Amino acid sequence: MLFSIPFPQTSVIVIAVVVALCLAAFNRQKHAPRLPLPPGPPANWLFGNTMPTSYAHRKFEEWTEEYGPVFTLRKGTKVTVVIGRHQAAVDIMEKEGGSLVDRPVYISAGETLSGGMRTLLVGAGNRLRRLRRALHARLSITASHNYEPIQTTNAKHLILDILNDPTNHQQHAKRYAASVIMTMTYGKSTPTSYSDYEVIQVNKCLRRFGMTMLPGAWLIDSYPILRHVPGYLNQLKQWH
Repeated sequence: MLFSIPFPQTSVIVIAVVVALCLAAFNRQKHAPRLPLPPGPPANWLFGNTMPTSYAHRKFEEWTEEYGPVFTLRKGTKVTVVIGRHQAAVDIMEKEGGSLVDRPVYISAGETLSGGMRTLLVGAGNRLRRLRRALHARLSITASHNYEPIQTTNAKHLILDILNDPTNHQQHAKRYAASVIMTMTYGKSTPTSYSDYEVIQVNKCLRRFGMTMLPGAWLIDSYPILRHVPGYLNQLKQWH
């Protein structure tokens, strides 16, 4: 029995345009003049290297042993140079510090999930300077002295909790960390439990951020053209 599944013509056009743009971007990147990159593992001509999804540091260590302390990975149009040894990192930072002031662009975790406001991922420029200035105002050596009473009070509670209930020492340590951080960051005056709603929400946010930052988790970081595909970023927008 023969039958056909209707497929909207507009969907075919959208897919064709996306594929054509991806191929054009790859071709432009392939033929762009550049300095030679450090050697690295062989990559597929279109999709690039297969990024490890778990225990990435172990795979990077294998590649470091095989290809040297500095090697190159490619995923789509995105090129990543991995520095696998401490001395190599020190040498590069000392000799090429001016080339390291910027950060890679993360459309998924940086622009969409974090709204361009997560200091860790903000690129060089006025926004980064303003964010760092705000952090320094509250985390400098001078400012940190103001937090000693907060730390001392919560440290006393931690010691008493461990003495009274030593089997749950890890939970007591988490409560201490949560209480100090929520007081310093948000001015919360009441003691904080690790099960408080605000703490749960912060941890949920951090888990989602970690999931989004996994190598290869979101193809849009390798193929930016996907930002124009309707609905592709809906999950990250909802999390934001």
